[in-house]
Parts: sequence; C-alpha cells; structure tokens
Amino acid sequence: MVGPSLKANPEGWDLIPPVSFAQSPSYTACSGIKIFGGVGKFETVQSISRTYSLPTHSYISISIIIYLIGDWSGDSLRVSIDDTVQNIISEGAKTATCTPLSTPAFETPALEYVLLDHTSPTITLKIEKTNGLTGAFGIRRIIIETRIVILVA
Repeated sequence: MVGPSLKANPEGWDLIPPVSFAQSPSYTACSGIKIFGGVGKFETVQSISRTYSLPTHSYISISIIIYLIGDWSGDSLRVSIDDTVQNIISEGAKTATCTPLSTPAFETPALEYVLLDHTSPTITLKIEKTNGLTGAFGIRRIIIETRIVILVA
C-alpha cells in the first residue's frame, strides 16, 4: 500500500500555481477533520499532482476522499490517473463551510475503490479545477493498493 504525505511539508506534491507553506502548515481542520489543503490554502491552486513509485503489480485499487469548500458554481474538479480522467466532481452553486461544529458539507468520494489494469512502476494522480474559480478543496484520504494476479494452469 502506498500513502501520500499529508503533513505540514507537502513533499512530493506539485501545486500549480505554487503555494508556499513556509509560514503555515499545508493542512487545515475542516469540521475537526485534518485535510491537505482547504480554506486559506487551495483557493488559488488550479491543480495538484503527485507521482508514486509502486511495487510490481497487475492492477491497482484506488480510493480518494476530497472536500469541496466554498462556492463551486460553474466549476468542478477533475481527477486523473496517469493522464486518464477517472471522475469529474461538481457541486453546482452550493456553498460549504468548515467550522468546528458543523458536518463537512461536501465530503465527496472522488474515487471509491476503482480497480484499474495497471502495470507501470509509477502512478501519477492529478486533481484539477476545470474552470479555475475560487472554491477551495482539500484531500482527506488517498489509498492506493497494488494487486498481483497469478494464473494457475
């Protein structure tokens, strides 16, 4: 299993445009839950991506939970694996806020255990806004599992 670094130093993540986390951590609390990005972090970010090295495998299984925060009218998020779009998330004109006592309004399963044929030694995950508007987003969880298929005669 491969897990991303969702800590104060977002080593390995490419953000466009770049964001400096020198003065503040790269995570925020959304309704008491720590997310990578979020309010005050990813409003101006148009895309994030990261490449992971994987052990030998035949398939991958991937699950991603993303929070959409703020006004997403006219915008959506596109989730791609190795430059192939897997999902587009759109919440329309709804507005979500992250406060300590509220329920996260848009905890969105971006991908829920999607099984893909995959044999490359790396995988690149990319999450990008489709229209570049100002809604924020954050990542709660990414799980990437590799699987090997053994054929028995």
